[in-house]
Amino acid sequence: MCRSLKWPAALLLSCIAFTSPAGPTLAAPVSGGTYVTGKCSSGAIATPSDVAMAADWTASTIAQSILKVGQALQGEVAKQTATIMKLDEAASERFRQYLVEFGAAQARTDAQRMYGEQSRPSMGCEGRELGAGIMVGKKAEKLIAADYYNRFKTHNGEKRSVHQSDNWFKSLKEDSISAEKLMPTYGTYRDAAEQQAARDLGLLLTNPYPSPPLQGGELNTREGAAYEARRKLKEARLVLPQKAMADIAANRSPTMELGAWMMDMWRKAGGQGQPMGIVDGKISANALLDMLVDVRFANANWYDNVLAMNEVGLQREAIQMQALQLEMMRRQMRSLEQIAALLAQREGAAIMDSDHQALTAGAARAASERVEGR
Repeated sequence: MCRSLKWPAALLLSCIAFTSPAGPTLAAPVSGGTYVTGKCSSGAIATPSDVAMAADWTASTIAQSILKVGQALQGEVAKQTATIMKLDEAASERFRQYLVEFGAAQARTDAQRMYGEQSRPSMGCEGRELGAGIMVGKKAEKLIAADYYNRFKTHNGEKRSVHQSDNWFKSLKEDSISAEKLMPTYGTYRDAAEQQAARDLGLLLTNPYPSPPLQGGELNTREGAAYEARRKLKEARLVLPQKAMADIAANRSPTMELGAWMMDMWRKAGGQGQPMGIVDGKISANALLDMLVDVRFANANWYDNVLAMNEVGLQREAIQMQALQLEMMRRQMRSLEQIAALLAQREGAAIMDSDHQALTAGAARAASERVEGR
């Protein structure tokens, strides 16, 4: 009976026949072999050793083929990876360059936003120059206020008769008795004559008839002692009014070297010529505050400038206006303190004038009754 080989053995031999010209040559049938081709009585046969050899050779051939394919694929992958890495490096370089350019553009944008035309407050950025001028001017203002007050005190003690005081009043010109002399519209005393006129008007309003202190033996008399007491009371009552007058006059004296700044602000606000209030390159504190308000509220250009500002410019403008408001509030507070003190003094004087005589008379009667034993 013919024994047939299963199909895997035939497949292996076929692989040997068709995949390698140098493969093994099938010999004539031998005892124990199996026909794998042709008829059962003839054709190629495969012995167990042939099948094993064919299987080993086929496996080796397939492994080599797979290795070659793998090596080819590995080379291709390496090439593709190198290409991708080069592309990534180029993309990364472009991205880094983009970041650099973006950072530079952002820096330019930030600089424009912080320091560009639209970031500036309405009246410019001369803050340091303005602040330095104000600091020096405020010190000078205090010195001038002290000088005015000392002159008032000196006047209070001048030895001048009523007749002499009346003659001085008569010598005053009619236009010197005016609020304009004490508080000029343009905000600053223009010369020494106007400053003297302000002092004269302050003296006329507070102490037209000075009361000089007594000298020598006059103080030892009863009448002299009473006079000296009343004189000191009068001087005490003059402290607050004359201090207020001194502050008003100092506020309008040219103390701040900001004439050039004021001229620049005047022109930016659309003014023509030279603004009033500049005296030898200086302005008064009152003129400064007037200008800082007028270049905004009374300046048509300011409203357009505000609309053109960015958020930084608006913040700076608001800060400058708040600083101006703080200074005005400080001056208002000082004025309110003086007003309160003057009202307190006035009320106290009214009470004393109305009750002093009655209280003195009552005390005298009480003493008389005690002496008489009643």
